[in-house]
Amino acid sequence: MRAADDIGIKERRLAAALIGAAAILCTLYVFRYRVDSDEPQHLHVAWAWAHGLVQYRDVFDNHMPLFHLVTAPLVSALGERADIVFLMRLAMLPAWAFVLWCTYRLGRRLYSPCAGWWAAVLTAWLPPFFLCSLEFRADDLWAPLWLLALVVASEGMLSSRRAFVAGVVIGAAIGTSMKTSLLLMTLTVAVVVTLALRPRREHGPRLATMACCVAIGAAIIPALIAAGFAAIGAWHPFFYGTIDHNILPGIGTWRHGPLYMLLFPATVAASVIVAVILEGGTTNATLARRRIALLLTTAAYGGALAGVWPVISREDYLPFYPMLAVTVAAVLLALGRRHGRSAVMIVLAVEMVFLVRDRSRSFHCD
Repeated sequence: MRAADDIGIKERRLAAALIGAAAILCTLYVFRYRVDSDEPQHLHVAWAWAHGLVQYRDVFDNHMPLFHLVTAPLVSALGERADIVFLMRLAMLPAWAFVLWCTYRLGRRLYSPCAGWWAAVLTAWLPPFFLCSLEFRADDLWAPLWLLALVVASEGMLSSRRAFVAGVVIGAAIGTSMKTSLLLMTLTVAVVVTLALRPRREHGPRLATMACCVAIGAAIIPALIAAGFAAIGAWHPFFYGTIDHNILPGIGTWRHGPLYMLLFPATVAASVIVAVILEGGTTNATLARRRIALLLTTAAYGGALAGVWPVISREDYLPFYPMLAVTVAAVLLALGRRHGRSAVMIVLAVEMVFLVRDRSRSFHCD
C-alpha cells in the first residue's frame, strides 16, 4: 500500500490552517467544557505535593505520580484561585500539540508527508480526542509520552541506543500511568505477529539485545519512583495506591465472562488479515514491518480495552486515536490523489459535525 506521497504548498497550508483552527477552538473550549470529576482529584494531588505532603501517604490517589510531580510547581506558582482548573487546562495545550506532532512524524515516517499531515488533522478534530484532551488529567502526559516512544523507535534503524532511549520514554509513560502495561502487552503481541508475517534476517541474539535495551531503559524511571517512596517511608501506601487498589475482582468487563474477552484475539486476527492485504506488495521489508506493527498495536490495544481491561474510561483511548489516524489517513490517501483527498475531507467533515453535536451536551450554560 502506498499513500499519495506528494503534498503541495497549498495543501500543506490548508492542513496547517485546519490544525490552527482546532487549536484556537480548543483554547476557547477550555473555558466552556464541563469539569470532569477527575480534574479536581489531580489538582488536589498536585496541590498536596506543592505544600509538602506526600502522595498516597498523606492524600489518597490511585495514579502513578509523575504527572502530579511535574505539574505541582505550576500549581504552587498559580496559588489557590477559583479559576485554577481552566488555567491548568491551558497548560495542557502544549501536550495536545505535541501529540499532533508525534502523529505527523509517525505518518511521515511510515507512509508519506501527506499522510502525516492529514493524520494530524484527523486527530486534532476527532471529537473524543479533542474533548478529552481539554481536561486536566494525567493522560494528557501519558499519551504524548507513548507516542514519542513510537516516534523514537520508528525514526531510522533500530539500534541498541535507540531502543534504550525508547525504553526510557516508555518508563516515563509507566511513571505517569500503569495503563502503559496494556500498551506494552499489545505492542509485544504486535511485534511477535509482525515478525511471524515478515521474518527478519537478523539472528535471535540481536532481537534479544534490542528487547533487553528497551526493558532496561523502561525500568529506570519506575525504579527511581519506587526507590524515592521507599526512601521516605511511603512504600506501602505507594504500592497500595498504584497496584492493590486498582486490582479488584469482579469489576468492569471481567463480569462479562470469557466470551467477552474474545474481542481481543478477534481484533488481532482481523488486523492480521488487513495487514497482509495492505502490505503484501511492499518491497521495503523494514518499512512493512513497522506499518504492520503499528496497525496490529492499534487493533490489539482497542480489542484489549474492550474485552480484557476491567474498567474502561474514555481517556484510556487517548493514545489509540492518533495511532488509528495514521493508518486511516494512509488508507484513504491510497485511493489516489483526487479520491483520497475527497475521502479525507469527508471524514473530517463528519468529525466536525459530531464535535458540534457533542458541544450541546457537554458545555456549561450561563
